[in-house]
Amino acid sequence: MKNMVHFGFSVIILIMTALAFTWLNKIQNSNETVLGLIEETNAKIKHAQTMRAVVSRRYNLLLSNLIIDDPFEVDDRITEFFEIAYKYRASRSILHSMPMTDEERDIHKRIDDVSVHPQKDNILAAEMFRAGAPRKEIEKVITAARLNQKDLLDILDRFVDLQKGKSERAVEASKKIFGDSVFWISFFGVITFLISILISRYVAQAVAVKNQQLMDAREEMEVAFKKAEEATIIKSEFLATMSHEIRTPLTAIIGFAETSLFNEQTKKQRELSTRKIIRSGQHLLQIINDILDLSKIEANKLEIEHIELSLFELLADIENLVRPAAEEKGLGFSVNYILPLPERIISDPLRVKQILINLCNNAIKFTEKGYVLINVSSDDARAMSELKFEVIDSGVGIARDKQESIFKAYQQADSSITRRFGGTGLGLSLSNKLAGFLGGELTVESEEDKGSKFIFSLAYEYVLGAKLVFDKEHLPKTYEMSDRVKSSGYLSGHVLLAEDNKDNQDLLLLYLNRMGIDVTVVDNGQLAVDAAAENNFDAVLMDMRMPVMGGLEAINILREKGFAVPIIALTANAMKEDKKACFDAGCNDFLSKPVDADALSETLEKYLTVSKTKENNEVLVSLLSEDGQRTLDLIKRYVGHLSNTLDGVDALIQEQDWSNLSDQLHQLKGTSGNYGYPSLALLAEVMEKHTSEKNKEELIKDFIELKNIHQKIIRGLDSTA
Repeated sequence: MKNMVHFGFSVIILIMTALAFTWLNKIQNSNETVLGLIEETNAKIKHAQTMRAVVSRRYNLLLSNLIIDDPFEVDDRITEFFEIAYKYRASRSILHSMPMTDEERDIHKRIDDVSVHPQKDNILAAEMFRAGAPRKEIEKVITAARLNQKDLLDILDRFVDLQKGKSERAVEASKKIFGDSVFWISFFGVITFLISILISRYVAQAVAVKNQQLMDAREEMEVAFKKAEEATIIKSEFLATMSHEIRTPLTAIIGFAETSLFNEQTKKQRELSTRKIIRSGQHLLQIINDILDLSKIEANKLEIEHIELSLFELLADIENLVRPAAEEKGLGFSVNYILPLPERIISDPLRVKQILINLCNNAIKFTEKGYVLINVSSDDARAMSELKFEVIDSGVGIARDKQESIFKAYQQADSSITRRFGGTGLGLSLSNKLAGFLGGELTVESEEDKGSKFIFSLAYEYVLGAKLVFDKEHLPKTYEMSDRVKSSGYLSGHVLLAEDNKDNQDLLLLYLNRMGIDVTVVDNGQLAVDAAAENNFDAVLMDMRMPVMGGLEAINILREKGFAVPIIALTANAMKEDKKACFDAGCNDFLSKPVDADALSETLEKYLTVSKTKENNEVLVSLLSEDGQRTLDLIKRYVGHLSNTLDGVDALIQEQDWSNLSDQLHQLKGTSGNYGYPSLALLAEVMEKHTSEKNKEELIKDFIELKNIHQKIIRGLDSTA
């Protein structure tokens, strides 16, 4: 009996064990199926959301271009518009390759069908941007695309919801199988029930963990999506702010440039307008430089120099630059030296100056009355390791809860303050990052309506043998910035200018002719090579990007031919690698655009002869000795109209209106001779001959010489007066 009981119990145990293993295996298979299905649906959701994100991003790129006036920025966004399309195609291709139900196939077919119309509209809008079409026309196309792609987004959302539903149903099915297993195994006995409880708890825990992981992943996706939305809003606000900050100086530049053409403007008013144009242009250049510096930092391409510099000269430079702006607002400004301090240090003077000027300009901007000052100290001057600069103001201050955000790119403490004072939200972020690159840090202490104190700590290297200044009597003597850029006099020589932009040609001719230099102008590298072979030049100013042949190629050819004349690179590409490429090609010097007149003069002084007076650089009228003041008044009136005549000649050359051009030159030949300018009359006669030959290339060269003579005529009248 006992054996039978044992046998029976053993059979029962074996049966229960077999049943247990059977159901456990079934549960395991179910879980694996569920996990596989969840992984598959997650992958499908991921690719569907990628497709949706690409559709939205492409639409946002087109939409944001409606408020951007910078053609380069528009072109960059259109380029990105076309480039990110591959993500959509890649995700769609992957989805097509995955197993699908009939319902999913139907949705995919609808996605392909619905995407046709918005795709065409989006591409049309992008091409209209590149073609420079009117913004209203582009906006209509974008609106049409949005209406069409709404169906596409809805279908993608439906596909995502379908996958989520599949996951949920799979989990529910798994739970049902689990419940059935518990019921049937419990039916065969307490032991099986206890074992099943243990197993069920383990399985339940595993399922719960997986479910929690799915929930956590979903929450993380929602958080990431919210962060992406917030970043998009911040960048959109930044773009709007940047648009305002760029348009503001541009408005002044264009407006004051137009007013300077008004006849009723006095000389003083024109001078004031010109200074405002320069100041606005410098402000615009600073905005662009900040953007470029920030992009270098984000691309990890910013390079820090380590050179010896005078601490006191650097601070004197900053004071010379900042004090006028402070005094213009009626603010006090001072630099306080908390001694002892090192006379010379090793660091990056450009970046140190950039940080301090930015902090000072911010302080002046946000301070209506009171003062701005810089305290300079060293926690341990004898250790020669760290300096501390405190930029203190009595301005509006910063709320404590906003102080952390001011160091983030594209953000400012208060939008109302931004609207009141302006600013891009880049300066402090850039300064903070630069401080880190210099081995220091930038912090702030501030209280609303009581002012702010920005503390810039600078780690520097010790200069062997450098003096330590202990008292004010031994402070090094500094000098004004203006004393450093005074030219020694006029320059004499023949310079070849290779520049394709006509406006830049005219500007550089004004600079060079005013220095007393004879100039030959060409508009591409090939003409520069030809001119260098036919003429004796004392120096060459070479633009790097020109049609037909670029500057670098032209320089290489000239140096290979043994051309030993100094060549000065003239380019808007001011990166370190661009400068290196110019010197590697054979340049003797480097000037970046926009060209600074003082830097141009200083550079040319290295290679040209300096004289105290202009040589052969004025065309004097021969009639003055005959009729005196009355003749001078008539001649001034004639010369005053001569600019319009030359503009007309230029337009006729470009239009190739040979008949009217011949008449205009014939008149110019006669009137210039009558008014005592035989050189102008002789050149007009040569141009008249080239007109009869319809030789546009020679006429363009003649016209450049005509402009040179015109400038010399004006200088001749100025010296007569």
